[in-house]
Amino acid sequence: MRVDVNVPQLGAFLVSRGAIFQQRRGPAGKRKAGKDLLYIHDVLAGGSDVAAQVQRDVRTLVGESRAGRDYVAYAANHVTLGLRNNHSAIDEAALMLNEREGISIDGARAAIRGFLTDFMEMLREVLGE
Repeated sequence: MRVDVNVPQLGAFLVSRGAIFQQRRGPAGKRKAGKDLLYIHDVLAGGSDVAAQVQRDVRTLVGESRAGRDYVAYAANHVTLGLRNNHSAIDEAALMLNEREGISIDGARAAIRGFLTDFMEMLREVLGE
């Protein structure tokens, strides 16, 4: 039996996490929003080669269609607002990183915010902003 599986590009996956995290509601939604941001952190923490691949993927997404460009802009806006308003998902992601890595909560929060800032800047650069 043959099964077709669609695997998203890393860039598209991160864009979708950036676009959706603020839409999650309730206690379960808060945890999922934190996971969304932790995924962004974890992928970009993979190093410069991984970040370069994410950027290439995002460029492809932007270049494919107006809808792709709009979705990247939507994600960039949500990440920007999340950083500016210190969205509760940042603290949730920091708690998860703290539990997993054993680093201080302040260090975890700084790491999450740092990689989100890098991601936001990457999206804005690809969009030509």
